[in-house]
Amino acid sequence: MLRLALANGDRPEAARRYAAPFLRPATPDKLLLELGPAVLGGADAAARDTLVAIVVGGERWHPAFLRRGAQIMPPAAFAAIAEGSIARGTRFDCGALKGSIETLTRRDAGAAAALRAAARKPCPALGG
Repeated sequence: MLRLALANGDRPEAARRYAAPFLRPATPDKLLLELGPAVLGGADAAARDTLVAIVVGGERWHPAFLRRGAQIMPPAAFAAIAEGSIARGTRFDCGALKGSIETLTRRDAGAAAALRAAARKPCPALGG
């Protein structure tokens, strides 16, 4: 269904279809790594905005999003989704957020720096 949504240009629906297997620990990271750029990449922010709404709307998403997202989502997309969620009032656990930033730093220092800057207000101990 995700690939069908992409083929039809429905990026918000593709993002919703990406979110479901993302939350399932049994879903192989390899699959999510493969699909992530097609769903979350590019200039069109519709899919990323959809994931921001999902993250903001569900606290149960927060730990999985921070842990797994930093490892498998395209780094710039993960940072943008986390930043957008923070801007809309999501209160991530600061320790988990720090771990995500550390993971992201190994993958993309620029994306990690942008996320760290956005996270300074809710988590001042993250510094700059």
